[in-house]
Amino acid sequence: LYHNHTFEPSLDSEFEPGTVIEADKYYHGMDFVDVSKARLMVDVVGGLCNENMGTSMIQVKIVGCDWNSDSRNWDTDPKTQPATRGLYNNVPAHLLEIQVIDVTDPTTKERHDHIWSFFQGNRPLV
Repeated sequence: LYHNHTFEPSLDSEFEPGTVIEADKYYHGMDFVDVSKARLMVDVVGGLCNENMGTSMIQVKIVGCDWNSDSRNWDTDPKTQPATRGLYNNVPAHLLEIQVIDVTDPTTKERHDHIWSFFQGNRPLV
């Protein structure tokens, strides 16, 4: 445990249980993975009244990590959020990037093109 995070040896780690780590020594090949989890709430709303815009699709990524596809540690697939608030348990306890990929009308299942164009189109504004 380190700063309330739990670590486990990675699959290719050369760490042996019982190894005593001493200061001022070099340890090679002892790689660890932070397996700490958190609870995430995501609200996708519009306007000052926080109106539900429809069914949204969000993508959760760890900021600064290119190994976001490591599904052994957590589910990296985009998530469909039918309500205003999505509650996601067991996401990595790290700084996360939440991206709204798409928003569709809950009745017609049609994409809200103006929202998609703003965030995902040929020239997204963000």
